[in-house]
Amino acid sequence: MPPEILYILGGALLASFVVGAAGFGDGIMAAAIWLHVLLPVEAVPLILAIGILIHGTNLYKLWGQLDFRHLKSFLIPGIIGVPFGVYLLQHAPPDLFKLGMGIFLIAYSLFMLFSPKTVIKCGGSGVDAVFGGTGGVVCGFAGLTGIIPAIWCGLRNWPKEQQRGVFQPFFVVLDIIALGLLAWGGMVTRDTGINLLWCVPAIIIGTWVGLKVYRHINDQTFKKVVLVLIFLSGVMLVV
Repeated sequence: MPPEILYILGGALLASFVVGAAGFGDGIMAAAIWLHVLLPVEAVPLILAIGILIHGTNLYKLWGQLDFRHLKSFLIPGIIGVPFGVYLLQHAPPDLFKLGMGIFLIAYSLFMLFSPKTVIKCGGSGVDAVFGGTGGVVCGFAGLTGIIPAIWCGLRNWPKEQQRGVFQPFFVVLDIIALGLLAWGGMVTRDTGINLLWCVPAIIIGTWVGLKVYRHINDQTFKKVVLVLIFLSGVMLVV
């Protein structure tokens, strides 16, 4: 077995575990490992592909437990925002954006970790739509699918079932759109498919373990896990 396959398996295992436990974080976890052996143009399509499998599996397993009442307000603006993000990626300096976004995510997560009582009770579907649209733009620009909706859901202090009912399907739909755009641009190759097949066993194991953890954590622990993943997302962008 080539050494790089071990990296691919490890990244898929870790990515599927954190999604099973917290609902997101797969892209950051996979990238942290895969970029040691894969070029970005090879890693990004694979990250999106496993994201569709992982989030789709989680949706299937948790369908009866999740609360989707707020999803529409986020999802439609998010879909609209993706092409704008792709446009910005082509015309704006991505390094400057990623640095600024990374600093914001680090500051936000640290503030919330040490200020756990911060809750926003105002805001309706219109505000949800703003965060959903912004999430779509960030997805197209920086590949951080769902991070903005996750922040807003956390600020609203919704139960974990309600939070995952927003950003879990948000990931699936936007990852499909983003992967389609990459395929249209010729970035999805035969190697992407081969590596994806290698990932399947690790995804099955990681998802199973992650869902076991999710069912045994309360809302406060869930909130802390999400904030730690947001912090790691910011660190990855800055580095």
